[in-house]
Amino acid sequence: MRVVDVRTGRILFTSSGAGESSTETASTFGFGSQAAYDGTLNDSAIRHAVGDAVNRLSRALNSLPWQTSILKVDNARLYIGGGKSQGIQPGMQFSVQTLGEKILSPQTGADIILPGVELATIRIDANFGDDELSEGSVASIVSGSLGSYAVDQLVVRISERISG
Repeated sequence: MRVVDVRTGRILFTSSGAGESSTETASTFGFGSQAAYDGTLNDSAIRHAVGDAVNRLSRALNSLPWQTSILKVDNARLYIGGGKSQGIQPGMQFSVQTLGEKILSPQTGADIILPGVELATIRIDANFGDDELSEGSVASIVSGSLGSYAVDQLVVRISERISG
């Protein structure tokens, strides 16, 4: 299994799974059951291997810091991506930060994104949407300001200082 960032082509995660399955038969002096080819054993082994790889992928993705985009700013209300299906609930607080500057590392040749600057703290007021693809949340600014930044220059993240 390989997960690739389609924007950059960079491989984010790779994993292979392993699974095994067996059956037991017993025979005494030629009497009893005898094993023949059983295709369900292959299916079972594949199912275990895929489950193993998906579990590793899930753990890796859950260890990444969560972030989302601001969809729209309307006066003091912010509309952000992500809602109820992602566990976002009214009362939770998040940090609004500038996107960090992308620089090229002279050591590795890879792009490195520097940390952004925290501008504001927002509180979730309500969720909206019908499913995980159309869900979002409505938030208000608790402290700070977005300044003159455009929404495509900002990101909403979980702040280690802020708890919901």
